[in-house]
Amino acid sequence: MKEHRVRTLRVTTTNSLKRDAGDPCSLQLLRLELELELRPPAATPPPPPPAPPPDGPTPPPSRHHHHHHHHHHHHHHHHHSHRHHGSDQKNVNFVLQECMTCGNVPMIDLLSSHLDKVKQQKCDASQQPCSWANNFSVLSKICSNGCDLTSVHENYQIPLHFLVSGDIQGNWQNLLEAVKFLSNIKQDQKISPEICHEPFFPLSITDTEGNTPLLILGRRLLKAGAFDQAAQLSKMLLEAGSDPNAVNLEGRSLLSYSINYMDDSVELTRVLLNGGASVWPLGLSVCGNVESVENVGSTSLPSEQCSAFTWFLRGVIRRRKLDEHCCRTLNLISEVMGEHPTRMHSHVMRTMFRHAKCYKVLGPVFYQLKIAMMRYWTQPLELRFICRGTIRSAMGSERMLAGATSQLGLPSPLERYICLE
Repeated sequence: MKEHRVRTLRVTTTNSLKRDAGDPCSLQLLRLELELELRPPAATPPPPPPAPPPDGPTPPPSRHHHHHHHHHHHHHHHHHSHRHHGSDQKNVNFVLQECMTCGNVPMIDLLSSHLDKVKQQKCDASQQPCSWANNFSVLSKICSNGCDLTSVHENYQIPLHFLVSGDIQGNWQNLLEAVKFLSNIKQDQKISPEICHEPFFPLSITDTEGNTPLLILGRRLLKAGAFDQAAQLSKMLLEAGSDPNAVNLEGRSLLSYSINYMDDSVELTRVLLNGGASVWPLGLSVCGNVESVENVGSTSLPSEQCSAFTWFLRGVIRRRKLDEHCCRTLNLISEVMGEHPTRMHSHVMRTMFRHAKCYKVLGPVFYQLKIAMMRYWTQPLELRFICRGTIRSAMGSERMLAGATSQLGLPSPLERYICLE
């Protein structure tokens, strides 16, 4: 059986991680070796591990002998441990990630407890991330250096990325707990919106493809067809301080991905719009890699390509029709864009013109789409429509997500109207 050497820590490979999850002998040896590593060089022999009693089941002779060998090996390398700390830490991070993937909870508990103790010895008590991590077991289990929530992993991921990149369904409760924890931090510490958009903020740090945790989770859940879960978790992430308009290296926000699924993902689209996602171009000179976009008029488009309507139009073009499966999504986009009728008219017509290469095929679809939207720029806006825009603007996205509309004392139909329902 192959083994990874992590300082004095013996942890088997991924396949064995699954098998040994409930092996009391392996856990006993691992716990004892972790205790040995934490002891100073001149310390007396360590006390027996607390969980299995000293007179409990005796490990096999070969493994017992190997354990004592590690004890001496630890003292031999103690003075050189700082030299290899960087590579050792990477190994520990790798093992933690493997354990999370395999669901080896006992091993995760031991590793995280060990990292907490080691790092706490070096961690200044005044550092806020330390106290945050110690108050939350899940993040401490996946935290890449034991106590610093904002630390960046070697591939530009943060601890939360380990969780969102693993088995989402298997770790669903842990995900909810992690996001609730970050949301509580935001509320308790009164973190300002400016801080939430700083690059070091846990929910703002991106992976190598430019995806924030919101984008990673949203895209994965959408791809899996878990539309209700995508809406639920995205709402919690937005409440915790995620930026709804964050874009990846392709220049796409989560709203653009949600719109691709039309009415299947209408709840997520509504959550994002209530959370402050913009339907307008996000100000980029060129949106993403043009060659990776669907081959429908994919010339070098300016920032219009980044609007919600552009991605909706491309979805309609792929379907070659505007049917009942698109109506609710179209209505949501139109209701938000309609607050600026002149801009809406200009943007809609210009975007359709840029995608009119196959007009003989798409002409009827474009005409149907124009008829459905033109009332927003050809007719006076209704009074309740204007009032809704004023109320939504005054409340702000944070209060909208928190359900503050229920405190306005409005009839239920009006309350749902304000929330775009």
